[in-house]
Amino acid sequence: MENSAIATALNSLSKALEANPEKARAKYAPATATLVNGLKCRVTGSSGEQIETDMPGSMGGAGSNPNPGWFFRASLAACCSTIRCGATLRLP
Repeated sequence: MENSAIATALNSLSKALEANPEKARAKYAPATATLVNGLKCRVTGSSGEQIETDMPGSMGGAGSNPNPGWFFRASLAACCSTIRCGATLRLP
């Protein structure tokens, strides 16, 4: 999505939330983790999205996927980057 389209979408969302603040409440969708094999887990979201994690061999896993801590740090990094980009695009 182009920067101008992102800015337009964010401004539209902001106006909608100002008009209806109750819609700003977070609706936390569940994430369900299932052990696949050993320490490998498959995490599934309510819309069918999935990630798989595994622990490194030194911790008893197979190291076949990133470990859960990496996904945690990646989610925080992506969240911060997204918020920063959105804030920058909304500047006058």
